[in-house]
Amino acid sequence: MALFLDLKKISNNKLIMKKIMLSALLIGALGFTSCGSDDDGGEETTETCETCTLQSIESKYCDNGDGTITITVAGQSQEVPLSGVSFSDYISLLETAGATCK
Repeated sequence: MALFLDLKKISNNKLIMKKIMLSALLIGALGFTSCGSDDDGGEETTETCETCTLQSIESKYCDNGDGTITITVAGQSQEVPLSGVSFSDYISLLETAGATCK
């Protein structure tokens, strides 16, 4: 009789484990299906960059889209505010100063 009771407890424990595993699986599946796409309105941000050469020094100027640009010279980058000037005007000013930009 004691053997029968132990088997019943084991079978109940297995049933409880199955329920726990199934619940965990369902919660995990919900998490994956609800995180399909996390983009902000489907807009792709494209970085606008110009490569300019001034006095044989090549520099890369990239518009960050937030009123700042990132200037990269010889692998070193620095973020600089545009201070109200548009990116195209900034590049034009570089060209006026003698830079050639592509």
